Formats: sequence, C-alpha cells, structure tokens
Amino acid sequence: MEIYTKTVVSLNKYKGVQCSSLSDSEYVFKVEWSGQLSPYNDGSYDITLYHNEQKEDLELNDWTFASVNHGLYHVPGRQSWVSLELECEDPKSNFCKVKYYIRNTDNFFTEGPALFFNVAMIVCLFKDYNEMREVLSLFDKDFIPVNLSMDIFDKAKKIKMFSEVIKRNTKTDIPTHFIVNAKRYYNLLKTKFQEDVTKEQLIVALFPDL
Repeated sequence: MEIYTKTVVSLNKYKGVQCSSLSDSEYVFKVEWSGQLSPYNDGSYDITLYHNEQKEDLELNDWTFASVNHGLYHVPGRQSWVSLELECEDPKSNFCKVKYYIRNTDNFFTEGPALFFNVAMIVCLFKDYNEMREVLSLFDKDFIPVNLSMDIFDKAKKIKMFSEVIKRNTKTDIPTHFIVNAKRYYNLLKTKFQEDVTKEQLIVALFPDL
C-alpha cells in the first residue's frame, strides 16, 4: 500500500498532511507499507522524498539526507509510537543514522515525513557528526531532555555548545523557524539543568574538598 504526504510548518515545526499526488507540493513523500504486523503489534514503513516530482536527496546547510528512509510503528495496546531512522552525511562526508520517535500515535503516514524534516532541521545546524552527537546526547529519542549521570561541568559544557551552534547559524541563510525551534530545545535543556542540579551539587563541583 502507498500514500502521499506533504509537510507544512506549524508552530515552527513540521506537520504531515495527506495529499493526492507527487505534484501537490514542492516536497512530497511517498509512504509505503505492507500492512502486516508482528505478534507484538509492530509494523514497518518506508518513505521516499520527491522534490518537484523527482526522487531526490535533501541538502541542508552542507548536510545531505537520504531520499529513502525506513521507519517502524507500534499499534496500541497500551502504547503507540512511530519511529524513523534518518540516513545522512555530514559536511565532512561522515555517514550516520539518526533515529527518533514520536509517541502516542501510530499514524506513520503523516508522522514519518514530519519526523524526517523535524530531525533534519536540528541535525543540519551542527558542523559535523561529532558536534551533533555531543549535543544530542542531552536528549532522549523523543527529543526530551534527560537527566544524565554526567559531570555537572560536562553537561553545562554541552548545553553551552548548543547555544554556540544556534548563534553560529543565525548568521547563515538557515530558515528562521529552524532557529526558533532550536532555541526552544535549548531553553528546555536550561530548565532541566536548573531543576536537576542542586545548590549543594554546584558548591561541591565548584569547591572540591582538598
């Protein structure tokens, strides 16, 4: 089975909208799936990106994102989710895969394409895979800030690194909603850091015992 989906920007993020053909928008995804589920209610799907009706990789800020990507979905029972494993190449020609989820839905034919652009618009801000890996280690696979058991200074360093990434990209032709979206995640990180680090921990980190 197959269906066509385009993406639109809403509240500075991408949202998938079903459409009728490849000619409906500049960028349209063909979503394909078998309809078969595993005994655990898991299914899989593939998305193919078309630009002006031609299958084409996406280039953003010297990153390249593969036109064909694979995802999974889980039909509820007790939970539901959609994931996408996005294949890409950084500006230094390092190949990598970035896998992220959205929970509380199994609507993969709209959420899969939305994940493609929502992940790509974060990833393309980094100068390379190593910088991306450092900053994104602060998030789980739902882009929720996590309470890592890392050194306070190491966590603060990575959060500051993210702020520098954002500042660097404000001087480029990156779309404004990419920056606004990144700032939202940065503010979530700052808030999480403030909630997790107590005054006592900060004093110990700044003034260790001799």
